[in-house]
Amino acid sequence: MNMTILNNKMEQSIFDIKLVEPEELFETTNPALQKVVEFQKTLRFIDKKTFYSNINKIVGTVCKHFGIAVIALMILAVQPARADVLSIARLEIGHGEMFGNNRGFYVRQYLNGREGLPWCAGFVSYCAKKSGLNIPYTLLAKDFLRLGKKVNNPQSGDLIVFSRKGGGHVGIVEKVSKDTITTIEGNLGEYPSKVKRVNYKRNHIKNFLGFVRLARAR
Repeated sequence: MNMTILNNKMEQSIFDIKLVEPEELFETTNPALQKVVEFQKTLRFIDKKTFYSNINKIVGTVCKHFGIAVIALMILAVQPARADVLSIARLEIGHGEMFGNNRGFYVRQYLNGREGLPWCAGFVSYCAKKSGLNIPYTLLAKDFLRLGKKVNNPQSGDLIVFSRKGGGHVGIVEKVSKDTITTIEGNLGEYPSKVKRVNYKRNHIKNFLGFVRLARAR
């Protein structure tokens, strides 16, 4: 295969990706499958359904050809998919402030190159933009109440909006159960604040304003 074409396909695919977390496969001891999983974890670019539906083809090819063949197979045999808001948020867990409050490489990323400002809404805006959602970039958490549809029964990928002294706060819903809601949020807590998971009791969410569902990317 022409290496220039392959490199171009890699460059085009790496940033239009969807996170996959087949946890049981990440624990495999099969050398061939480990190579596939490690590559797939590095590029993070196929969804679960596509990964499982192609796993036999992937493993069969990897058993015969290693190195560049793995890259060629993963890029050419599997259609890349744009990541959703939640998948992107999961990739950001652990990232956040460095070298000062509301400062650092990741904060600048969320704030479109700026620093020194609250960044929870910037984080959500960043995830939305990366996922292809057509909504305005905003640093105001309460803006999301008008940028989406308020819902009473949240789902994974919805937003949760709070009031907060001096403004508001916003996060992304990851999991919903009968009693708890798990979110992924940025700029929560003292410096050095990081993107992290937060658990709430459904019947006791302090300063809660509402759940919001954004229009899905097309």
